[in-house]
Amino acid sequence: MERRLAAILAVDIVGYSRLMEADERGTFGRMRGRLKGLFEPRIAQYNGRIFKLMGDGLLAEFASVVDAVECAALLQQAVAASIDDAPAGQGIEVRMAVNLGDVIVDGDDRHGEGVNIAARLEKLAEPGGLIVSRAVYDQVRSKVALNFDDLGEVSLRNIVQPVQVYRVLPSEQPGRADILTVSTSPNFASKWLIHHLGDFAKSHPEIDFRISASLHHVDFAREGVDMAIRHCEGQWPGLHVTRLASEELFPVCSPKMLRGRNALRAPRDLVRFPLLHLNDKRDWQQWFEAAGLDIVDDVRGIIFNQASMAIDTAVDGQGIALARTALAAWDLRKGRLVRPFDLVLTVPYAYWIVCPRASADLPTVATFRQWLLDQAEEDTAELSLIFQRQTVNARQNVPRRQRS
Repeated sequence: MERRLAAILAVDIVGYSRLMEADERGTFGRMRGRLKGLFEPRIAQYNGRIFKLMGDGLLAEFASVVDAVECAALLQQAVAASIDDAPAGQGIEVRMAVNLGDVIVDGDDRHGEGVNIAARLEKLAEPGGLIVSRAVYDQVRSKVALNFDDLGEVSLRNIVQPVQVYRVLPSEQPGRADILTVSTSPNFASKWLIHHLGDFAKSHPEIDFRISASLHHVDFAREGVDMAIRHCEGQWPGLHVTRLASEELFPVCSPKMLRGRNALRAPRDLVRFPLLHLNDKRDWQQWFEAAGLDIVDDVRGIIFNQASMAIDTAVDGQGIALARTALAAWDLRKGRLVRPFDLVLTVPYAYWIVCPRASADLPTVATFRQWLLDQAEEDTAELSLIFQRQTVNARQNVPRRQRS
């Protein structure tokens, strides 16, 4: 029989029987949403593991008692901040407790006094409250940014010795509660997000920001990610979705390609320059068709599998790329790229901000989402002015024989 020392988090849904009797289907759906959108990802984020799910709660194991308490404090804050769409009196409240003790390992399950004490203590917590045992308090009191209220010793059913317990006082910033993990594509991270993050860090030093750059669609329930920014059609059933930025597709090149005797002046001139492609040559073929040019056979150039590579090659003056608005915005604003022609292609996809509904209104999530929207709006306004100036300059620079 294997034993180990572990921190156990016990979570109980307050008034579970009453809620199920009043609205079984709605209560079940809200509980599942909290579990998948809030508890599972947060517990995983703090290196914990749920080993038992009951109808009215859960039990989770942590190797670190500090992780367990900080996770519980964060959950306490998150549940309080969440907006519940339940009818009055049917919102889901939880109470929690953390204990540090010896547990018996039985496959994926855990048993023993360490588990039993956590389960008993959780019943002592007020709705929305968090209780810890003396064993936990002694380990974490100097390691977490939390305040505790000593409730004295209590006798627990089937536990021989009394247990001294402490109530964790609510805090706006418990421990690592302001960690924010965002998943996005490598292209968006490198061509848009990192250029703006300095301003966000200065404005919100209290948020510990983490970027996970990946092409796969995140599993919020398992990966400890708070928010994702994805290029898609915005169809994410069951999730909170906000459009970040609409997209257009248009040629971009280095400003030096618009200067000199062999300057790029008209769409037909593109056949004289290397064209940069993403995945295949269809985008350029569609753009030429929209421009009324039958030069499909002359579409040549390097094919990339990442949009950021094509854009960076264009910045370096090695060719002309078709770029999406968001990915080219920073280089356009800094003058490293120009849009030589007004013709743009509309695209069905846009950038969307995606997160679980249960955590959509958490302070860190809501703050970062609004900041993203503000930055995107600033890009749109600045690019509009830039494109207007470029259009005027292009007309002024066209030779007289081409104007007539």
